[in-house]
Amino acid sequence: MFLYEDSEYETTTKSLKLGPPNQKAENTIKHLAKGWLPINTILLNSVKESIRDKSDIKRDLLIASVKKDPGLFLYAARSLKHVSPDVRGQHDPIAELRVLEYEKLNTLFDVRSTQISVHNFKDASRLQALRLQHSLVSLTMTEKLAAQTQVPTDRAFMVCSFYELGLNLIAWNYPHIYSRYMARLRSNITEANAELRNVLGLSAIDIGSRFASNCEAHPEVRSTLAALSVGHAPTLDTPLKTQSLSQALVKIVQISDLYAQVKDHVHYPKALSTWAALDHKLTDSFPPHVLGEVDAQVIQALSTYTAFSDVIASLPLATSKTHSIEALAPSLTEPELLTSNPHLLKCSEQVRKTFASVYSHIERDKFSLNAVRVLADEAIPALGFVRGCLFFLSADNRTLTPALRIGDRLLAEYHDFFSDPDRGVVVSPFNSTPFKSHGIGICGKSTSQVAGAIDSTRYFGILYLEVSEEATLDPSHNPTLLFKAIRKAINDAFG
Repeated sequence: MFLYEDSEYETTTKSLKLGPPNQKAENTIKHLAKGWLPINTILLNSVKESIRDKSDIKRDLLIASVKKDPGLFLYAARSLKHVSPDVRGQHDPIAELRVLEYEKLNTLFDVRSTQISVHNFKDASRLQALRLQHSLVSLTMTEKLAAQTQVPTDRAFMVCSFYELGLNLIAWNYPHIYSRYMARLRSNITEANAELRNVLGLSAIDIGSRFASNCEAHPEVRSTLAALSVGHAPTLDTPLKTQSLSQALVKIVQISDLYAQVKDHVHYPKALSTWAALDHKLTDSFPPHVLGEVDAQVIQALSTYTAFSDVIASLPLATSKTHSIEALAPSLTEPELLTSNPHLLKCSEQVRKTFASVYSHIERDKFSLNAVRVLADEAIPALGFVRGCLFFLSADNRTLTPALRIGDRLLAEYHDFFSDPDRGVVVSPFNSTPFKSHGIGICGKSTSQVAGAIDSTRYFGILYLEVSEEATLDPSHNPTLLFKAIRKAINDAFG
């Protein structure tokens, strides 16, 4: 039976003992340091190739390769204090890689990827792949903005690397916690960050700052991270070129992170409007063509990852041929989309775009895992459903087994869901009519919900969805119509 949930990651997260409150932070840091980030072996091999000839070290290739992999760059940053102990408290990885002698470079990079991290890109989930894209966009944008405003690009890149590090590490080493965080982020960023700090003992930026200190990073890097920890939304009252170095560094990293959020508008629904408010001010700091250059560089960087994973290969920028800030148009034409899913005839253009991203991954009469991932992780939440589950009926028609979760709850939490009469969900796996009701949701709180049979000739079961509070207050939101469109997309994705 198909089950869309990575049980290995869930077990790893649940089995970890974070300990009492006064030990949470230290235990979190130890766990993150041990797991680290997956390493792009193509880029690691490129680094090794660049230093193979002792008399002709190819520094430009070395640095370019290291910077394309956040895990590899930060591995180097962590290790330099041991390789170059004379540079105490002021390490600048890129500057040091430009001058480090052969023996030290060889010591640094004569290592297997499995010695650096327990993770592998071939195991990447959709959220982990999107986090990689986010980091590459943010880092590339940071360098471009720094170059346009006479801010040292190496220093800006290092600040951004540590700024992104916290969420990168959480995504790979606490995948369930990260999944819940991203689900909460859509509706309440303050609440999501507070829960993260409560669970792990630190915020994401705190984690980056801790590792920067442990790496004995340059004082300017650490002070900029401290300023970024305040967490205000980026503003640009004066052009970047007129600001002090420390002020410009903070703004550059914030703006770059915002641009990365725009590229993942499903999880950051307010990013585009925030960017639009800044857009007219940004022209004083850099020309419009910079955005196209950033996208082109990220597309090129992602091309070195696509061989590891179909999930990474299906990322928006990994499949893009254009460099527009707007959501990239899928290859499926609207008539084809409406033929495939006629319920969309009554839906808005934005809803159709959301489904187009799902159908671009569907192959007729085949099980399309990438389509299921996009549907569960992005499309359904974007359509106003905060959580839910797809249940399959057993062969003897007696048991409903949770198979596909949406949102921040584990599959295991849904096992006895329909046996509780207080839930208020009355639905048959043989009745295709969706049933909208108000009852006790999976979190134990009163919620608006919609459920109905899968309505497939091949499978029997129930789809259950909970409507978000925001969508409940929207008079234009039609959960029953959207449910029918989602159900049809699920059937098409299952082949």
